[in-house]
Amino acid sequence: MSLRLAALAAGLALAGCAAVGPDYVRPETPTPSHWQGAIETGKNGENLSQWWKTFQDPELDRLVAEALAANLV
Repeated sequence: MSLRLAALAAGLALAGCAAVGPDYVRPETPTPSHWQGAIETGKNGENLSQWWKTFQDPELDRLVAEALAANLV
């Protein structure tokens, strides 16, 4: 009985790792035009591209620089 249960559990675990398929196409997700540039400027027009610098924390600056350098996108 336990062997069957183990085989069933292994089969379910492997089935969960199945690929989506060779014909998968990422769906188009249009961005509303009023969102363009919304990340770069705040309500008062201030530049938000480096918002973390307001904390004046060298460790946070170092971590963000490290994350940006390792970003693969």
